[in-house]
Amino acid sequence: MADQPTEIQRAVDDTQRRQQMLQLLITEDLTLQTARSGAIAEVNGRATLFLGAVSSALIALAFIGQVSRIGSAFYAFGLALFPVLLFLGVATFERTVATSIQNALYLREINRIRHFCTEMIPEASRYFVLSIHDDEWDVGLRVGAVSMGWQSFLATAGMVGVVDSVLAGSWRPSPSCCCQALISSRRSRSGSPYFC
Repeated sequence: MADQPTEIQRAVDDTQRRQQMLQLLITEDLTLQTARSGAIAEVNGRATLFLGAVSSALIALAFIGQVSRIGSAFYAFGLALFPVLLFLGVATFERTVATSIQNALYLREINRIRHFCTEMIPEASRYFVLSIHDDEWDVGLRVGAVSMGWQSFLATAGMVGVVDSVLAGSWRPSPSCCCQALISSRRSRSGSPYFC
Protein backbone atom coordinates (compact mmCIF):
# COMPACT_ATOMS: atom_id res chain seq x y z
CA MET A 1 0.00 0.00 0.00
CA ALA A 2 2.91 2.36 0.62
CA ASP A 3 4.07 1.95 -3.01
CA GLN A 4 0.87 3.37 -4.48
CA PRO A 5 0.68 7.18 -4.80
CA THR A 6 -1.82 8.89 -2.62
CA GLU A 7 -4.44 11.31 -3.85
CA ILE A 8 -2.30 14.28 -2.75
CA GLN A 9 0.77 12.93 -4.60
CA ARG A 10 -1.30 12.51 -7.77
CA ALA A 11 -2.57 16.09 -7.49
CA VAL A 12 0.97 17.39 -6.96
CA ASP A 13 2.24 15.35 -9.92
CA ASP A 14 -0.59 16.65 -12.11
CA THR A 15 0.12 20.26 -11.08
CA GLN A 16 3.83 19.85 -11.80
CA ARG A 17 3.06 18.26 -15.14
CA ARG A 18 0.76 21.16 -16.08
CA GLN A 19 3.40 23.70 -15.06
CA GLN A 20 6.04 21.92 -17.14
CA MET A 21 3.65 21.73 -20.07
CA LEU A 22 2.92 25.45 -19.78
CA GLN A 23 6.66 26.24 -19.72
CA LEU A 24 7.20 24.11 -22.82
CA LEU A 25 4.35 25.82 -24.64
CA ILE A 26 5.60 29.28 -23.72
CA THR A 27 9.02 28.34 -25.09
CA GLU A 28 7.40 27.01 -28.26
CA ASP A 29 5.33 30.19 -28.59
CA LEU A 30 8.45 32.34 -28.33
CA THR A 31 10.24 30.15 -30.89
CA LEU A 32 7.33 30.49 -33.31
CA GLN A 33 7.15 34.26 -32.82
CA THR A 34 10.89 34.52 -33.51
CA ALA A 35 10.54 32.38 -36.64
CA ARG A 36 7.68 34.62 -37.82
CA SER A 37 9.76 37.74 -37.25
CA GLY A 38 12.66 36.24 -39.20
CA ALA A 39 10.41 35.26 -42.09
CA ILE A 40 8.81 38.71 -42.25
CA ALA A 41 12.24 40.38 -42.16
CA GLU A 42 13.41 38.11 -45.00
CA VAL A 43 10.41 39.02 -47.15
CA ASN A 44 10.91 42.73 -46.51
CA GLY A 45 14.61 42.45 -47.34
CA ARG A 46 13.98 40.54 -50.57
CA ALA A 47 11.27 42.95 -51.69
CA THR A 48 13.48 45.94 -50.93
CA LEU A 49 16.37 44.41 -52.86
CA PHE A 50 14.14 43.63 -55.83
CA LEU A 51 12.48 47.04 -56.01
CA GLY A 52 15.85 48.76 -55.56
CA ALA A 53 17.32 46.70 -58.41
CA VAL A 54 14.38 47.52 -60.69
CA SER A 55 14.60 51.22 -59.85
CA SER A 56 18.37 51.34 -60.38
CA ALA A 57 18.14 49.39 -63.62
CA LEU A 58 15.50 51.71 -65.05
CA ILE A 59 17.58 54.76 -64.16
CA ALA A 60 20.65 53.17 -65.77
CA LEU A 61 18.60 52.29 -68.85
CA ALA A 62 17.42 55.90 -69.11
CA PHE A 63 21.03 57.13 -68.94
CA ILE A 64 22.10 54.65 -71.62
CA GLY A 65 19.16 55.74 -73.76
CA GLN A 66 20.21 59.40 -73.51
CA VAL A 67 23.85 58.69 -74.26
CA SER A 68 23.23 56.32 -77.17
CA ARG A 69 20.19 58.22 -78.46
CA ILE A 70 18.20 54.98 -78.19
CA GLY A 71 20.84 53.20 -80.24
CA SER A 72 22.39 49.76 -80.11
CA ALA A 73 23.81 50.20 -76.61
CA PHE A 74 20.33 50.89 -75.32
CA TYR A 75 18.90 47.71 -76.87
CA ALA A 76 21.87 45.57 -75.86
CA PHE A 77 21.72 46.86 -72.30
CA GLY A 78 17.96 46.27 -72.16
CA LEU A 79 18.29 42.76 -73.57
CA ALA A 80 20.91 41.91 -70.95
CA LEU A 81 19.14 43.67 -68.09
CA PHE A 82 15.50 42.63 -68.26
CA PRO A 83 16.02 38.84 -68.04
CA VAL A 84 18.10 39.31 -64.90
CA LEU A 85 15.47 41.56 -63.33
CA LEU A 86 12.74 39.13 -64.30
CA PHE A 87 14.64 36.22 -62.72
CA LEU A 88 15.22 38.23 -59.54
CA GLY A 89 11.52 39.13 -59.49
CA VAL A 90 10.30 35.58 -60.00
CA ALA A 91 12.65 34.30 -57.28
CA THR A 92 11.43 37.04 -54.93
CA PHE A 93 7.80 36.27 -55.73
CA GLU A 94 8.26 32.54 -55.13
CA ARG A 95 10.00 33.11 -51.80
CA THR A 96 7.43 35.65 -50.59
CA VAL A 97 4.59 33.22 -51.36
CA ALA A 98 6.41 30.39 -49.57
CA THR A 99 7.11 32.64 -46.59
CA SER A 100 3.45 33.71 -46.45
CA ILE A 101 2.41 30.06 -46.25
CA GLN A 102 5.04 29.46 -43.58
CA ASN A 103 3.76 32.47 -41.66
CA ALA A 104 0.20 31.09 -41.72
CA LEU A 105 1.45 27.77 -40.32
CA TYR A 106 3.28 29.55 -37.51
CA LEU A 107 0.14 31.53 -36.69
CA ARG A 108 -1.94 28.37 -36.61
CA GLU A 109 0.46 26.81 -34.09
CA ILE A 110 0.50 29.98 -31.98
CA ASN A 111 -3.31 29.97 -31.91
CA ARG A 112 -3.29 26.32 -30.80
CA ILE A 113 -1.04 27.24 -27.88
CA ARG A 114 -3.39 30.10 -26.95
CA HIS A 115 -6.32 27.70 -27.12
CA PHE A 116 -4.56 25.25 -24.81
CA CYS A 117 -3.83 28.05 -22.34
CA THR A 118 -7.52 29.01 -22.26
CA GLU A 119 -8.42 25.36 -21.66
CA MET A 120 -6.04 25.25 -18.70
CA ILE A 121 -7.15 28.63 -17.34
CA PRO A 122 -10.60 29.47 -18.79
CA GLU A 123 -10.77 32.96 -17.25
CA ALA A 124 -7.63 33.95 -19.23
CA SER A 125 -9.57 33.91 -22.52
CA ARG A 126 -10.90 37.44 -21.99
CA TYR A 127 -7.32 38.79 -21.94
CA PHE A 128 -6.42 37.47 -25.40
CA VAL A 129 -7.08 40.13 -28.02
CA LEU A 130 -6.37 37.85 -30.99
CA SER A 131 -8.17 34.64 -31.79
CA ILE A 132 -7.51 31.40 -29.93
CA HIS A 133 -8.80 29.25 -32.79
CA ASP A 134 -6.61 27.66 -35.44
CA ASP A 135 -9.08 27.35 -38.28
CA GLU A 136 -8.36 28.84 -41.69
CA TRP A 137 -10.73 31.77 -41.24
CA ASP A 138 -9.14 33.06 -38.02
CA VAL A 139 -5.58 32.57 -39.27
CA GLY A 140 -6.53 34.08 -42.62
CA LEU A 141 -7.95 37.17 -40.95
CA ARG A 142 -4.72 37.65 -39.06
CA VAL A 143 -2.44 37.39 -42.11
CA GLY A 144 -4.83 39.28 -44.39
CA ALA A 145 -5.62 36.29 -46.60
CA VAL A 146 -9.38 36.51 -46.09
CA SER A 147 -10.26 39.55 -48.12
CA MET A 148 -11.60 40.75 -51.42
CA GLY A 149 -9.82 39.49 -54.52
CA TRP A 150 -8.09 42.76 -55.39
CA GLN A 151 -6.69 43.14 -51.88
CA SER A 152 -4.29 40.24 -52.45
CA PHE A 153 -2.27 42.65 -54.60
CA LEU A 154 -1.66 44.76 -51.50
CA ALA A 155 0.46 42.03 -49.90
CA THR A 156 4.18 41.88 -50.64
CA ALA A 157 3.85 38.84 -52.90
CA GLY A 158 1.07 40.53 -54.88
CA MET A 159 3.09 43.70 -55.30
CA VAL A 160 6.15 41.77 -56.48
CA GLY A 161 3.92 39.78 -58.84
CA VAL A 162 2.53 42.95 -60.42
CA VAL A 163 6.03 44.38 -60.95
CA ASP A 164 7.13 41.01 -62.41
CA SER A 165 4.20 41.11 -64.82
CA VAL A 166 5.12 44.59 -65.98
CA LEU A 167 8.74 43.49 -66.48
CA ALA A 168 7.69 40.39 -68.40
CA GLY A 169 5.31 42.41 -70.56
CA SER A 170 7.84 45.10 -71.35
CA TRP A 171 10.63 42.67 -72.18
CA ARG A 172 9.71 40.81 -75.30
CA PRO A 173 12.83 40.08 -77.29
CA SER A 174 11.30 39.95 -80.73
CA PRO A 175 13.55 38.93 -83.63
CA SER A 176 13.13 42.35 -85.24
CA CYS A 177 14.32 44.09 -82.06
CA CYS A 178 17.40 41.85 -81.84
CA CYS A 179 18.16 42.31 -85.54
CA GLN A 180 17.72 46.06 -85.24
CA ALA A 181 20.19 46.18 -82.35
CA LEU A 182 22.74 44.12 -84.29
CA ILE A 183 22.36 46.19 -87.48
CA SER A 184 22.67 49.47 -85.63
CA SER A 185 25.77 48.25 -83.75
CA ARG A 186 27.44 47.26 -87.06
CA ARG A 187 26.56 50.61 -88.65
CA SER A 188 27.87 52.55 -85.68
CA ARG A 189 31.15 50.61 -85.85
CA SER A 190 31.51 51.37 -89.55
CA GLY A 191 31.24 55.08 -88.90
CA SER A 192 27.68 55.57 -90.15
CA PRO A 193 25.79 58.28 -88.25
CA TYR A 194 22.70 56.05 -88.28
CA PHE A 195 21.03 55.58 -84.89
CA CYS A 196 17.92 53.53 -84.20
